Amino acid sequence: MHVCTPPDLSTICSQSSEQRMITFRRFFAEIRLYRLEFQLYILNYFSHLDDMDNYQQFARQLADFVSSFEKMEEWLKELKKMGIYPEFREICFQEIKAIEQIIQSYQKKMNV
Repeated sequence: MHVCTPPDLSTICSQSSEQRMITFRRFFAEIRLYRLEFQLYILNYFSHLDDMDNYQQFARQLADFVSSFEKMEEWLKELKKMGIYPEFREICFQEIKAIEQIIQSYQKKMNV
């Protein structure tokens, strides 16, 4: 599975605010890809219940998924120390709005 890693902090420090916004958006796109890849693991788990190793394979992928996001906690702390967190947070809010619109679109299609 694709590993989701946050952008390098030294690189972020050397970027302009505009470049950091692009970097953060790219990072969120990588997270979406990671989430979709994990969705495939979930579907494979559901579709291979008769496979003896199925549960262990799924449990490993789930642990990797959780571990990846646990590592980001330290990255976020460093981002705060560097004073860049407010920019990151603003991009988070923009992403939230975009995802909420996607969810609403899906909900409308499913209620038809």
